[in-house]
Amino acid sequence: MRGDFVPNNEVDAYPIYVDLVENPVKYRGGEFVISGVVEQQSPAPPPWDSVGEWFVRDSDGVPFVLYVVGETDIRAKADIVASTRFYKTVDLTGRDGNVRSFATFVTSSTCITVEELGSIVPLPLILVPIVVIGAMTVFLLSRNKPSRKLLPRHGSPHIDEVIDAVAAVSVDLPDDPADALALLHESAEELT
Repeated sequence: MRGDFVPNNEVDAYPIYVDLVENPVKYRGGEFVISGVVEQQSPAPPPWDSVGEWFVRDSDGVPFVLYVVGETDIRAKADIVASTRFYKTVDLTGRDGNVRSFATFVTSSTCITVEELGSIVPLPLILVPIVVIGAMTVFLLSRNKPSRKLLPRHGSPHIDEVIDAVAAVSVDLPDDPADALALLHESAEELT
């Protein structure tokens, strides 16, 4: 249990959790700044309708009870920091049948903040999409090697026009290659 206990405006830094549980009278009403992850939330029994009962676990794994006065949007698994007052100890029976004492704190919903580092997405979940996007970019860039650019079409010619154009320029070429080249040369000079 970490916190700043402020009795009579003197700072007694980081009281020990065991001392809180064993000597609750010594700390009752003391100011603490607590932090941890909200494990469970439930409304307090009547007549405390506007009070929530939270079970919070600090960074050392020590659970404690936090009574929250007022409405809040904070949900389970949030990493919180709160300015509180030590209230008392509560004895609760665990699933194993053993009775355990828990330190209990009281705070207002306005005194609770969600720690920014705990509320953001974990680093591995951020890195995975970045790596995937980077790999896809490299893959796509490696596939787009410089190649022949297709010329844009200005319209598709009709098939009859193509056949007529071929017929107009086609000539019967002789079987001898030298004679065929001479004939092609003559027809090219006639077109220019």
